Formats: sequence, C-alpha cells, structure tokens
Amino acid sequence: MSVPTPSKSAGSSTLPGTSPRPGPVCDICGSAPAADATFRGHQGFLVLMRFPRADGPFCRSCGVALHRSMTARTLWQGWTGIVSLVVNPVVIVANLVNLARMRRLAPPAGGPGVPSGRAVRCSCGWSSSDSCCPS
Repeated sequence: MSVPTPSKSAGSSTLPGTSPRPGPVCDICGSAPAADATFRGHQGFLVLMRFPRADGPFCRSCGVALHRSMTARTLWQGWTGIVSLVVNPVVIVANLVNLARMRRLAPPAGGPGVPSGRAVRCSCGWSSSDSCCPS
C-alpha cells in the first residue's frame, strides 16, 4: 500500500485524514486562501533600470509583506534617471492595486504565514510620531 503525497498543482492536500483546500495556496508559506498577484519593484540608475518582481499566489500576510518590502525599496531606489520619474509612480500604483487584492483575502490558515513587517511609511521615515510606528 502506497501513501499518497500532497499535490501542489491541484492546490489541495491528498493525505489521508485531511480535507482538501479549495483554490491556490501561497507560494511562500503554503497557506490558503491565496490570490495570484505580481508585485513589482523599480530601481533606477543613471543610464540603466532594473525591474525585480515576485509572481505567484500569495496569502494575505505574505502578500502584504512582499508589498511592503518591494514598495519601500522602490521608494528608496527608484527615482534616479529621467525615465524613472515616470516609471516609478506606475510601479507604485500597480503594487497598491495588488495590495488591495491581498487585503480582501481571509486570514491565512494552514501555514505559518510571515510577519507583515513595518508599514512603508514607517520604514521610509515618513511618520511624524513614534506612536504610529511601533518597534
């Protein structure tokens, strides 16, 4: 008798005694529910540009953490260069659209999740008071 193994492509577990999870699971932590999203970054240099990105289904906590990480880096490194002055706001708005999609998901279940991290306004030093950004 062979033991069935989990099938990631189906997005559900086939182990005995477990119930299948509908829909996709998070690429980072394996939690459900998850939604497909693409978080983009932009790093502008004087002559060149770099576009890091993360594709896949993400749960709410992993999606928010990815948004915060990539947007904070984009806000810090994305403004050098003439073309970057146009591209950077487009990347930031696209990430905000994906963030809204992640925030509509239910809390993750079935995986460890990841801490969301500090809010972008706290990471970039935009906060005027310490009460808004706990350490």
